Amino acid sequence: QVAEGLGGSAGHNSTLRRLVLFDNGLSPEGARTLSLALKVPGVSVINLDLSRNGIQDSGARHIMDVVWLGIPIVSLNLADCQIGRAGIDQVAEALAKSGSLASLVLANRMA
Repeated sequence: QVAEGLGGSAGHNSTLRRLVLFDNGLSPEGARTLSLALKVPGVSVINLDLSRNGIQDSGARHIMDVVWLGIPIVSLNLADCQIGRAGIDQVAEALAKSGSLASLVLANRMA
């Protein structure tokens, strides 16, 4: 529902300073839906906390696609999101291309 609300603001500038979805049951599919909402022109989230959600490697890939595209997320918390080696590789690739991400938390990344 949050992703739909963000995406529904298309045509309007919608900036959230902080979006906390800590321990919210977000799945890899939920991370994909959120990433689609964050790609809508005029929508941005400066600080995104997805910690303690089982987004796994595929969900991390979707979120890092947003970072890779240059959408200005400054702080991203992916602690305890069940991210393995493939997801970490996606994170590293996105970080190499991003200029906006200043803070990244990956603590306890494995299930």
